[in-house]
Amino acid sequence: MTRPASRPRILFITPYLPSVSGGGAQLRIRASLEALAATGEVHLLLCNAAQDGRVQIEVEAPFQPLVCSVTALSAVMQAKPAIWASQLRPSALRKLLCLAWVTTGRINRATRKQSAELVAAVRANTCVERFDLVFAMQAHWAALVSPALAQLLRPGGVSMLDWDAAEAPAMRAIAARSRFGSQPLQFLSAWANVLKLQFHEQALLRRWQHALYASPMDVDYFRRRSPGSKLYCLVNTVGMPELRPDAAGRAGTAPQVVFVASMSYWPNNLGILMFLRDIWPAVRAAQPHAELKVVGRGPSSELKSFDGRDGVAVVGEVASVEPFYRGADVAIAPMQFSVGSAIKILEALAYGTPLVGFELSTIRHGLCDGVHAAVAKNKVDFEQKLIGLLQDADARQRLAQAGRAYVQQRFARDSVVRDFRTYLDGALARPEPHVHPASAKNGWQ
Repeated sequence: MTRPASRPRILFITPYLPSVSGGGAQLRIRASLEALAATGEVHLLLCNAAQDGRVQIEVEAPFQPLVCSVTALSAVMQAKPAIWASQLRPSALRKLLCLAWVTTGRINRATRKQSAELVAAVRANTCVERFDLVFAMQAHWAALVSPALAQLLRPGGVSMLDWDAAEAPAMRAIAARSRFGSQPLQFLSAWANVLKLQFHEQALLRRWQHALYASPMDVDYFRRRSPGSKLYCLVNTVGMPELRPDAAGRAGTAPQVVFVASMSYWPNNLGILMFLRDIWPAVRAAQPHAELKVVGRGPSSELKSFDGRDGVAVVGEVASVEPFYRGADVAIAPMQFSVGSAIKILEALAYGTPLVGFELSTIRHGLCDGVHAAVAKNKVDFEQKLIGLLQDADARQRLAQAGRAYVQQRFARDSVVRDFRTYLDGALARPEPHVHPASAKNGWQ
């Protein structure tokens, strides 16, 4: 698709291609791409090192008109692996001193040679010398590209980092669970990672002019960390399927519970394993015929061991999650760490399925206990709320209707994309110096 040359040129750094049927990150990428493409000419830098650089990349048909070019980082790395060794196979010393781990990967800045290779590849593939806007999805990819920002942006260009969620609080919660006496190395490693991550957070906030987050709680966290930063709450979006039959219509059948998520994502895996060990036995004691379906790709061997026991079915990856939401009385969100997009929460509510979730996860979307969902403060509370909902069809129907209406009001894709486009237009209309004045203090120059 040919676009006028006067449109802003945008480099979108993303770990995934947009997808109609993808997970939370891909749905977020889709919404961002739609807003960016309405604003200017979008070129993708696909930062997936696991991608085979020899395989031709195909953008799904609905998104082809929105994308001008795709540069694959994997192809750049595979062309000169020696230069990229510190990214592909970082040394133990580099891991210890420099790298910080987040839920989606590791923060590992590019070297000067790597930055030069990256800039050259982007320019050769896009035929764009410098961009008006560089937009990075996820902190570790922004960190990788940060040393090259000055070469990628035109003078007065705009840089934006979509964090999605604050990682340090979750990593701090994980570190707090470790014990020096029983696992000293794990304890020291966890707290060292928290300190390194906090340093990288501060450096990224100074290096990138605008920071985006999926939840107001993340905005508040980073506003305390960096009061002068430009922060924007870009909420996650979800499609609105047709209304399901009301919850009371399932009376007389075995109670059905569902958890839909990517099981390869560790917060989801830890959450469902905890639920199966600590909560599900009590639910089955109160509701002996209750059944639980665990739906999503990448179930661990430990999770698979529960399949076929006590009414549990570990289904794995499916072509469509719709039948599982339609057939469920209650959906659960047993994640105990407030990280990631938690799109599964919005998705369940959009299908009109009443939800039980922990406060740490549901608070990201502003859900109120007893109004939009059943919000549990601890495991016992979760157990009691789930049993109560399975026994009360009227309560299920009330929560289902209110939860769906809330999602439709706050997380509908069209309105979120429209508001974000307005923010983009405003940012591009007010050019700023390329480097944040405070960035000279962070050691990233």
